[in-house]
Amino acid sequence: MSGGTSGGMSSALQWHPGPGPWPAAAQAVLAQSTSLGLYGRPAWLQHLAGSVHFEPGEQAGLLSLAGPQGQPQLVWPVLRRPQGGALCCLANYYSPLAGPVAAAELPAEGWAAFFSALRRPGPWRACTLEIGPLPGHPAQPSSPAGQICQALQAAGYRVQPQEAFGNWHLPNPPPWAHYWAQRPSRLQHTVARKGRQFQAAGGRLEVISTPADAERGLQAFQRVYDESWKQREPHPHFIPGLVRLAAEAGWLRLGIAWLRDEPVAAQLWLHADGKTDIHKLAYRQAHAKLGAGTLLTAHLMQHALELDRAKEVDYLTGDDAYKAEWMSQRRVRWRLHGADPRSLQGAWAITRQSVGQQARAWVARLATLAPVRRP
Repeated sequence: MSGGTSGGMSSALQWHPGPGPWPAAAQAVLAQSTSLGLYGRPAWLQHLAGSVHFEPGEQAGLLSLAGPQGQPQLVWPVLRRPQGGALCCLANYYSPLAGPVAAAELPAEGWAAFFSALRRPGPWRACTLEIGPLPGHPAQPSSPAGQICQALQAAGYRVQPQEAFGNWHLPNPPPWAHYWAQRPSRLQHTVARKGRQFQAAGGRLEVISTPADAERGLQAFQRVYDESWKQREPHPHFIPGLVRLAAEAGWLRLGIAWLRDEPVAAQLWLHADGKTDIHKLAYRQAHAKLGAGTLLTAHLMQHALELDRAKEVDYLTGDDAYKAEWMSQRRVRWRLHGADPRSLQGAWAITRQSVGQQARAWVARLATLAPVRRP
């Protein structure tokens, strides 16, 4: 194992720096994650660590809890921040889920032991930490968010849950025909009308999923993105690398709308473990009236339900109004902010949280007061 250790009872913390290569045993723990799905897998995390420019001084790697035999029992992909004693998940806005992953046999006490080890003096002491986005609710002990929240509290951290973002998704979707019949009539009519116009103008829709077509699809995607309303990618190597990785792994569902030989809309979807996730979508502004983006969404959705037989389709992050037309349910992803009250940094974080809560409560109270009438 690489990196340093910090002993305690029958376990030790171990550090594996950078995007890899990481030890096979640690990768095996990550690979068995079910709560994080694709976003807990070594391939995703190593690509993220190697292609995203983090803040100056931040270090990416794996922090693991090793058992008596030296095998990792819990693995947390982390960013070690330059501020003393601050840890957060190895994640950014590309990551809809992030957090520690435990071996299947690890009991609740093992989770608490991991966070207790982070409170002990040493190179890996975490005075403050941030975990998420997480699935489930912090008040539900059986959910990942609830399990980690309880473990943090048992270890002595003060925990402040925070809503990360709203998440629209389609669980247990019906067959395509039934699903489409349930969509709003306005959407159905738009797709039918725009579809006829698009086809008459020489338009066609394509879903790219193989390594042989990945580069061609990537060129089309980048052209559409460059001529769309979207801001430039701050990490230009992430999406190209993800498209290539996804094609090799069998996850890629890259939709392209062509007007004759010109790409006019593009969407990046990924499909793994029976779940389809919608990551990126854009259309060229010069062709906005074609409605090619809407047609492409319908085409990819049909592909997900009929060919991939997805058990869930997920719009990931954000509460954009259009997502409710395509999905059936909304849920909240959570972040957990932990602070060690025995440390100066942790005590200061707790004070800031308390003052912020009081200020928000006063603002809410003042907003409910009726305006005073002047004589």
